[in-house]
Amino acid sequence: MSDSFTKVESSSWGSRLGNALKGIVVGLVLLLVGGVLLFWNEGRAVHRARTLEEGASVVVHVPATVVEPRNDGKLVHVTGRAEASGPVNDPDFGVEAGALALARHVEMYQWVEESHSETRKKLGGGTETVTTFSYSKQWRPDAVDSSRFEKPAGHENPPMPVGSGSWTADRVTLGAFVLDPAFVSQIAVDSPLAPDEGVVRAVAAALDRPAVAAGDAVFVGADVASPAVGDLRIRWETAPEQTVSVVGRQRAGRIEPYQASKGTIALLEPGTRSADAMFQSAKQANVTMTWILRGLGFLLLFFGFQAVFALFSVLADVVPFLGSLVGIGVGIVSFLLAGLVGTSIVALAWLFYRPLLGIALLGVAVVLLVLLIRHGRKAAPAPPPPPPPGA
Repeated sequence: MSDSFTKVESSSWGSRLGNALKGIVVGLVLLLVGGVLLFWNEGRAVHRARTLEEGASVVVHVPATVVEPRNDGKLVHVTGRAEASGPVNDPDFGVEAGALALARHVEMYQWVEESHSETRKKLGGGTETVTTFSYSKQWRPDAVDSSRFEKPAGHENPPMPVGSGSWTADRVTLGAFVLDPAFVSQIAVDSPLAPDEGVVRAVAAALDRPAVAAGDAVFVGADVASPAVGDLRIRWETAPEQTVSVVGRQRAGRIEPYQASKGTIALLEPGTRSADAMFQSAKQANVTMTWILRGLGFLLLFFGFQAVFALFSVLADVVPFLGSLVGIGVGIVSFLLAGLVGTSIVALAWLFYRPLLGIALLGVAVVLLVLLIRHGRKAAPAPPPPPPPGA
């Protein structure tokens, strides 16, 4: 038998109009945030690209075995074995590892609420929304607040007695150099650390509950085969000592972030990598991030225009079929406007940062504007024919 229930809510045409009017304010905020994000992102991308170009032109390779004072202040590329000066430990359970970093991951078995809604339009502009809430027990890394459930009774989650955490070695060296934490934080912490019996006993004592080893985790609860709400799974992962390649500023025996004219450079990659390859990877990462933020900015503009124009759909929903048609039109117009405004903002940003590319993008914006005007003409009703002579 499924643990779920259904809730039916009705909204009048008047209340929907009120919500649509409020939505205009939300839409304007989304448009502002999306526009600012797009403009800022283009500046960020240009500054990052110029920073990497500057770094690639001045970087020098130095051996990891010796610190040469004449390179102080320079952007250097170093490859060597990253090692910790001492073990890193989890102070709550006494877990210790000879590694660069240690992370603890905690999951709790708890109730989770999921919902699915379907909205039906009614003649006169009102709507009826049918929402089905379902409940299941799942392992989750964060505490789920069951007091916010639609039906909290019988689905109570206890507080999480311990959370996740991470720790790094006090001092990490790369040959003769000391690595700044800005580099150490880039090393992946993903090597499982199997708990021994001492760790299991420490967990049981600290939480005052039974605990057993379960693979690479410690299970906290009465029955590992049949977990109950509130049971825990705790596992640890490390960043082992390893060979890495870094690009940063040499200063007094340390490798730290390098301050270029437009930004900072602090690159690290596992293994032996040339400076050219590392800068190429960083440039590709910059391009990827730029497109991700562009996509986010476009979505903010699209949803912003949707919210601004939603009032027209609600007005037309007095006749549900007509409202659906208007809704489709609003979606198309919002998409075209988001593309037009987004492209224009990006073009203006490029005009500010890189004029030639900005002019090309403005050309794309003009094409979108023409498409928008054509769509508007097609959607507009044709004028009635003139009456015949003598009528």
